Amino acid sequence: MILKRHPFSYSRVDKVHDEEEQHRKAQILINKILNEIDSVTRRPTPLRLKAARVAVKVGVRMKKVSFAARRMRFWLLRRIDQYFRPSTLRLGY
Repeated sequence: MILKRHPFSYSRVDKVHDEEEQHRKAQILINKILNEIDSVTRRPTPLRLKAARVAVKVGVRMKKVSFAARRMRFWLLRRIDQYFRPSTLRLGY
């Protein structure tokens, strides 16, 4: 008679020595502690904080300049449009 193997059956694991088991548990705990230390957010250096503030200031200034340039362009286009409207054309009579 042929015995069918179950696809998800458990296989027997050899008994592990106590020293190896303790060593494995110690390694797991060490890795866990090291991961926790790495995951803690570190306080940024003052130089990075200063650089971030400067970057924000530069970004705000660039935004203001681009907004002013856009307004100037629309103003100029409007003035040109007003100049060439038929009511303001000089006919030369």
